[in-house]
Amino acid sequence: MKNNHTTTVSAGEGKFRLWATAISTGGEGINVTVVGGEAPHIGAVAVAVPRPSLKDPSQISASTSVYLLVGHKDDALAKPLAERMARALNQPVVVAAGVHIGAPDTFTASPEEIEKVMKTNEALGEKLIRRLTDEN
Repeated sequence: MKNNHTTTVSAGEGKFRLWATAISTGGEGINVTVVGGEAPHIGAVAVAVPRPSLKDPSQISASTSVYLLVGHKDDALAKPLAERMARALNQPVVVAAGVHIGAPDTFTASPEEIEKVMKTNEALGEKLIRRLTDEN
């Protein structure tokens, strides 16, 4: 990712479809927005900074801070994606995420629906990392 650019990917179908738009700063960091479901919004922001692993300094790990908006649970999407991208791409990553499944202003998603969103988020991350790596 030597040049500044924007990349958009998606994964999932129907109410489980997620979109991610990443803006690369050309090696100095990546800003990602993940939205989807039935009510896209901003529910959490995670900032992951790569560093040598404490267990094995030859491996890259990440230190992460999360800001969660009151009443939201989107840190479950933002934090793992930010950490995974920071490790894979070895640069700071900011992820803002907001995905809602179910009736507006309720927590009606079943455990199975939540698991499906989490797996879709993983697939979205794989696509995004692959796309950003290929554009390098």
